[in-house]
Amino acid sequence: MLEEIRTRTVRVQREKQKMTPEEKSDMVFVYVTVIGVWIVLFVIMTAIAYLCGARFDHMWEGAKRLWSEVREGGITAGSGAGVGRKVEGTPGRVEL
Repeated sequence: MLEEIRTRTVRVQREKQKMTPEEKSDMVFVYVTVIGVWIVLFVIMTAIAYLCGARFDHMWEGAKRLWSEVREGGITAGSGAGVGRKVEGTPGRVEL
């Protein structure tokens, strides 16, 4: 008898906590807004970095190389940076 009352009470509390359709749409709006703000901040920061002289060509070259290795199945546990490869510098640039 006591157990039935507890389960009914829990069921009633859960029913009260359910979100209404209006609350759900508000939550979707909040999530979309937060994601949109992150994207806008990413674009602004990338543009500022580019205007300050960031070298995105190195990033794209590394991403292309990584993607080609993934497609060819060449990435293994021991194929990290510098393992079995000669690292070459960029002409006109000093590597530290």
